[in-house]
Formats: sequence, structure tokens, C-alpha cells
Amino acid sequence: ESRVSGIILSAWHSPKVKEATSLIQNLHIPLVIVHSPRNLDNVDSILVDDKKGAYEAACNLIKWGHKRIVSLGVKNSRTSYLREKGYRKALLEKELSEEKNLILQADSFSPDDAFLTIQELYKSNLDFTAIFAHSDLMAIGAMEATLERGLRIPEDISIIAFDDTYASLTLPKLTTMHVP
Repeated sequence: ESRVSGIILSAWHSPKVKEATSLIQNLHIPLVIVHSPRNLDNVDSILVDDKKGAYEAACNLIKWGHKRIVSLGVKNSRTSYLREKGYRKALLEKELSEEKNLILQADSFSPDDAFLTIQELYKSNLDFTAIFAHSDLMAIGAMEATLERGLRIPEDISIIAFDDTYASLTLPKLTTMHVP
């Protein structure tokens, strides 16, 4: 009969997650959504606390002596929005000024977009000592732009990321927030 016992749906970036969820529920198939939007009713979900993780990442950079920290996120991304909120909370709690010119938004989470965004930041000659990249892939692009500039990681610029994917195994090794 090939009946399905249940479905695990990864709905991270799906614009039709509500529609799919409704369809599956109407079929009376057990459903768990991984990293779903938080506005779904009666659906079991496994979520990452993006705001808390970003807060911890920023707090670590502050603890290591950084006061001018770049937030490297993505335009129109709920995940990035929450990670930026965590970053801002850490700055506020540690009584550091939030500088709008250090809050950057690339077009995507890709290393190429992050590279171009950080490359433009270096051209502006703004003073900063650390970058909080909203994903490991973005951190790779930030690392490439930093190394191309002739700077050393972490001696000149510290970089911390979020996700702990295979990308964190780069050289120099990437410091990243683990997502279980």
C-alpha cells in the first residue's frame, strides 16, 4: 500500500509552506516542520533560536575586546532579521553604540554576495575590528575579502558566523555558532 507514516518538511525558504502544511494536514499525515515560520497553528516544529544565537555570537566578540562589529546579513530574510536583532541586543546590553553603517545587508547568503558587500565596506575605510556573518557561507566571502585586503584573520579582523556547516572547516578555521 506504500502508505506514508509521517512527513518531515524543511520549510526554511518556502513561500508556500502554509499551503503545503494545510494539504498534508487534510490528508491526516503526521507532520513536523523544520525551521518553519512561527505563525503556523497546530503544527509541530523544530526551530533554531536565531536571535539568541546571534546575541551569543556578538557577546563573544565583545568579550574578546571588539567594540566596532559589523553585522553581515541578507535583505528580506526573516532569519537574518532575527540574527540582526540578537546582534543589536548584545550591543545595547554592553552599552556599545549601534552604528547603522556597520549593519550590512547582502542580496543573498552566498559567499560571492558577502565578498562584494565586505569589499565595498573596506573601500569605505570605516573602522571596525570584527564581522558577525549571518551564515557560514557569508563568512567565507567575508574571509576572502579580508584576506584579499592583506589583513590577517583573526589578528587584524575577527570573524564569527552562524550555522556550523561544512564551510566552517575552512582555513583559517571559522568560528561559528553551532545549530544542532
